[in-house]
Amino acid sequence: MLAQAERDLSAAQASIAAAQAAVDELQAGATDAQRQAAGSGVAAAAAQRNAAQAELDLLLAGSQTEQVAIAEAGVTQAQAGLSEAQVRSQQADASVVQAEAGVTQAQAALDAAEAALNDRTLTAPFAGTVADITVELGQVVSPGIPVIVLADLDNWQIETTDLTELDIVSVAVGMPVEAQADALPSVTLTGTVSDIATISQEIRSDTTYVVTVDLDEVPDAPLRWGMTVFVTIDTAQ
Repeated sequence: MLAQAERDLSAAQASIAAAQAAVDELQAGATDAQRQAAGSGVAAAAAQRNAAQAELDLLLAGSQTEQVAIAEAGVTQAQAGLSEAQVRSQQADASVVQAEAGVTQAQAALDAAEAALNDRTLTAPFAGTVADITVELGQVVSPGIPVIVLADLDNWQIETTDLTELDIVSVAVGMPVEAQADALPSVTLTGTVSDIATISQEIRSDTTYVVTVDLDEVPDAPLRWGMTVFVTIDTAQ
């Protein structure tokens, strides 16, 4: 049903928005800069630990016991700082991996939502104007059934319905035509015969053939589909 399709379309659009928001949020998470900052913290802590160890080594070479104890405490503290910095670096790495996985998952959801949206989008084979909608709201439409009539109003054609088998033998493709719409008697239209049906049709017990006329550039006149038009074909050409 069209109503269900519209609900599915809205859901697909909401999924796209949610997926894009998730992508943006995840991409704003842990970055290479944060990992570099965590790595710098490890390096700084290691340098602090090395400096404390060097100071301890100097004190052990000849300083007092109390100073040695203070230096040993500094080494221990520096070692703890190094361990903490290493943990933070590992957490930053894990956060980046998790964020990247989230981005991949959100992108997959976005692609699925866009595919669902495309499945519910009607694409016309050419640019034109919707001349008629052949379905009603809530109507179930089977695949392959036309739902709109799309018109290219830049070019006009006339189809005849009353040329009998006696008339058609004198008509040929390319012959010039003059036409007048019943609703526009003051407007003269010109064109040429572009097609002659090869199969007849029965109209009011007459055997007739449809002739298609391509009109030349149409003047600024309010022509409409389905208007009654009288044509004169110049068969002398």
